[in-house]
Amino acid sequence: MLYERKKILIQRVIWGILLAIGILVPVILAFQHADYYDWYFAFYFFDIFVLAFFICALFLSHKAYDYEGKTIIVYAGFYHHYLKVDGEIMDEHNTLTSFTAIPLSCTLDDGAVLHATITMTNRISLKINDRLYKNYKKGI
Repeated sequence: MLYERKKILIQRVIWGILLAIGILVPVILAFQHADYYDWYFAFYFFDIFVLAFFICALFLSHKAYDYEGKTIIVYAGFYHHYLKVDGEIMDEHNTLTSFTAIPLSCTLDDGAVLHATITMTNRISLKINDRLYKNYKKGI
């Protein structure tokens, strides 16, 4: 399994567990101690915060492509966005928020020009020599 895929899975699991804890603890406290109303209020703020990060974690993405024996990976995370060719980062963009699409590009040794675009919702598209490329690697 690819490093990027593991990273996304781990972030989704962590935020999902925190969300489950934030929902279950007030429910358990409600059944055991009805006089802890202030704790419930604090957990609702915690739940809203964690829910926002959990939803953002669902938007994290990566795509792996195969182009003439080269593995091209485009990763769109919380902060890091990068274009990697055969394990070497060719272009990256680091930002917490972006109100426009993030363009990443590089030129391969054979002269092929790669243009990856990451939208505001972390959807990824790749163009090679100004043509949309959809040859995804299976199982990654």
